[in-house]
Amino acid sequence: MLPFIKVEAAGNDLVLVDARGRALPPLAELAVAICDRHFGVGSDGLLVIEEGGAASCEGSSAPSQGGGKLPLMRMFNPDGTEDFCGNGLRCTALYLHLAELQGAREVFLMSREGRHAAVVEGCKGNGCICEVELVAPRFEPFQVPVSLNGPRVLNHPLLVAGRTLNISCVSTGSTHTVIFLGRDPEEELFARVSPALEKHPIFPERTSVLWCRAESRKRIHMRIWERGVGETLACGSGSAAAAVVGRELGLTDDAVEVATKGGVIEAKWNGKGPVRLRGPARIIFRGEWPLQE
Repeated sequence: MLPFIKVEAAGNDLVLVDARGRALPPLAELAVAICDRHFGVGSDGLLVIEEGGAASCEGSSAPSQGGGKLPLMRMFNPDGTEDFCGNGLRCTALYLHLAELQGAREVFLMSREGRHAAVVEGCKGNGCICEVELVAPRFEPFQVPVSLNGPRVLNHPLLVAGRTLNISCVSTGSTHTVIFLGRDPEEELFARVSPALEKHPIFPERTSVLWCRAESRKRIHMRIWERGVGETLACGSGSAAAAVVGRELGLTDDAVEVATKGGVIEAKWNGKGPVRLRGPARIIFRGEWPLQE
């Protein structure tokens, strides 16, 4: 049997497995099975904690966690593709904080994007407020990636499924396409355009689609279509993408609240360096997953 923990952050529900010192089946296959909402545990993705890299980088004051190694978080979508997850980082920081760091306020961990610092505080029961340093946004088309010319893709008109929309593309660890409208998208528009845009030929690795409305300079309302998942209640890296695009388009300030169907995440970016995300995360329940012999 494989022990797991079901976690959530603003409605982004994930299955977390601590794989350190444990042999696992192929992770893509495990993700497809365990994330299934009818025949599995059900989740927006699978988080796997593995032994990571050195605890300190040049100029870093990160403490030694686990004998000089920082935990490495990997994330897999329900379709088995490996990805990056901002809310997954916050949930992993919560798990490490509660499970093995004796309540240490600062948590350091790794992802495929490098080293991340997190702060965990305000704990009540199995939930805490977690703030994590994500990544610096990447706008260059080859880094998003998106097959369009120019230094950046901001408010670029694109015909998708019979509708021309102004799209903005950025990577905040995962590929995101942000669409700012004056109102929330109609249900038919969201359902028809989102999957078509996710798989549009200009996105060699597909894209998540973020439908955004700037309620004020300090608040964005967002509806999410995640690549490899479909509609989700929240997205951490997507909240970061919405915040940085809103700022670059002159619609919002450095610090914004990003409101989704699952809750509110705070995102901060002053135009340089990593985006910071802050919001609630909690453990829902623990269980065991049967493994085939």
